[in-house]
Amino acid sequence: MSLIKCLLGVALVAVGLSVAGEARADTTQLDAGCVFKTGVDCTADCTPVTFSAVCNVNLAAGCTGMCTASASASCTGSCQGNCTGACNANPGTFTCEGQCNTDCSGSCSGECSASTNGASTQADCVAKCQATCKADCEGKCTGTPPNVSCDEKCTASCNGSCTADANVACDVMCEANGSANCEANLMGGCSANCQTQGIIECNGVAQAFANALADAEAWIKQHVTYSGSAEASCTGNTCQASAQGQAKASCAVSPAAGGGGLAIGLGVLAMAGIGLARRKRS
Repeated sequence: MSLIKCLLGVALVAVGLSVAGEARADTTQLDAGCVFKTGVDCTADCTPVTFSAVCNVNLAAGCTGMCTASASASCTGSCQGNCTGACNANPGTFTCEGQCNTDCSGSCSGECSASTNGASTQADCVAKCQATCKADCEGKCTGTPPNVSCDEKCTASCNGSCTADANVACDVMCEANGSANCEANLMGGCSANCQTQGIIECNGVAQAFANALADAEAWIKQHVTYSGSAEASCTGNTCQASAQGQAKASCAVSPAAGGGGLAIGLGVLAMAGIGLARRKRS
């Protein structure tokens, strides 16, 4: 009798693992340490903090138009020399937007260590500042062909990073003022969106909704910024990865736990339990 109970217990464990495995299948690993969550996993992440990055990016676009200070000559002058040197050293992998974000991120750390500028924490200030960097860098670098000279690439790159630098306090305050409403609005439609869409997350923070896995993969290809260095980092919760070798991001989240093999001798019975679960659902 005890043997029957033992065997039944193993079968039930196998069924449980099967069900849990199916729930975890709602999370798919993407490149650069990001994941795409649908269904139950997507709905479970419908919390305000999940959407902080999405709101930062969305608000940055509008705040960029409201905060209109010009880049200073001293900033663009010092930036140009450093940028041109970096471009000449690695012309094949250098990008206007990548360099712009790198320069801008350094300014964010310095600015936010001195003041949160209305953000909830220094980390929140940095995230909002980096969202502004992304908006300014994309705006200045868009339309800069990859085959132009290093001087031309760096002129656009430095205009972007120095414009963001001039407006950082204004932009962070602007985003902070709109964050609560933005997060509440996204929360309101999150569960409904999870029925037909999924969330792209990097480092546990939502980046965007996508209609399908293919759309999520396309989003990653578009938004991951590759550079010539062997390092990788995150800018505004968007992963930046190295162009050398396989992409690797320091902001990588742990992949969804997969159901490893059940380490007991009664593996055949475990498979039978999984088969039982499938037949029960059919």
